[in-house]
Amino acid sequence: MIRVPRKHFSKLSALCDEFSRLKDKDALLEALVRGSISITDASAAEVRTISGEHKALQLTASRGLTADFSTPDVLQADDIPVLRQVLEGEVVEIPDLEEQEDWPCRDALLQEGFRTVLVAPISVEERDVGVLSIYAEEPGHFTENDRPVAQMIGAQAGMALDRLHALSRANALGEVCRSVNSSLAESSILENLARKAVEVTGLKAAAIRMLDEEGKVLEEKTAFGLSREYLNKGPVELEKSPTDQKVLHGNVVQVSGEELLENSQYPEEVKEEGIRAVLCVPLRVKDKPIGVVRVYSSEPCEFSESDIEFLETLASQASLAIQNARLFQHLERDYEDLREAIWGWYDWGEHEPRFP
Repeated sequence: MIRVPRKHFSKLSALCDEFSRLKDKDALLEALVRGSISITDASAAEVRTISGEHKALQLTASRGLTADFSTPDVLQADDIPVLRQVLEGEVVEIPDLEEQEDWPCRDALLQEGFRTVLVAPISVEERDVGVLSIYAEEPGHFTENDRPVAQMIGAQAGMALDRLHALSRANALGEVCRSVNSSLAESSILENLARKAVEVTGLKAAAIRMLDEEGKVLEEKTAFGLSREYLNKGPVELEKSPTDQKVLHGNVVQVSGEELLENSQYPEEVKEEGIRAVLCVPLRVKDKPIGVVRVYSSEPCEFSESDIEFLETLASQASLAIQNARLFQHLERDYEDLREAIWGWYDWGEHEPRFP
């Protein structure tokens, strides 16, 4: 249990209240860095969130840093021991950067005039979301009371970000459902599904492929985020794709790293496209496998349960769209056949028929 000093209660409560009211991620992150500085009497703060790519910490908000401050937009947590510590749930403090030569971006921070750093995890239900870094100019600025406060701020921010993420997914699914119910254009609906898969998960790309009439080749129906060169690499033959074989038997399959290349029909093209992990779910119509829905990551990773659930829901909506479109096409054909049969069966002569 996190114990928060009494003197921080009012500011922390106000910040949590602000978190609960905000519905925009950028506004929430801005409130996070601003509130962190105010509560700890610090000089600056920045937030790095884990993108859809595993352990890639993307700079997403900052306050109190000059325009000259030079730091990478992305840090790989696996390459930086202190960030691994933080992502394991530990609050890390450096009382004096002058004595910590291996700290990431140390020289840039010292040039900004900062001597003390406090870094806390941003997480929800033991799932990493990112890290909060707070900077102060005086060595030893942070007290023992500031550590639990930073941890509490990170925990509250994690829950708020998770709520916004859930809201984003719900909105995306709502939009997809509306497009399925309001349109019979299969191609445009599938394009929207692929785009939403990328926008909501934050991954590199998405694609939907369906079996041809012979059931031997997976044909591209739509893609988002993949280059035309990659899409033109050649036919995806089912007998040469062990991953797709498993998916079409009803399994959710994810592969990454060397396993991905070993199971790919086009390993060189996969490498050149920068694909390092793939999540695949089956596409079914009336319990019959007809294709696959895929999302691609540019980093080796294990996809989250929420990503899998979201993609499965999109696949079910894609199936519904395909059923609706095929039913409409079937009815159109039946109508045309009936119309031609009626006009062919009766000889109207030279005059149009008269009806009472």
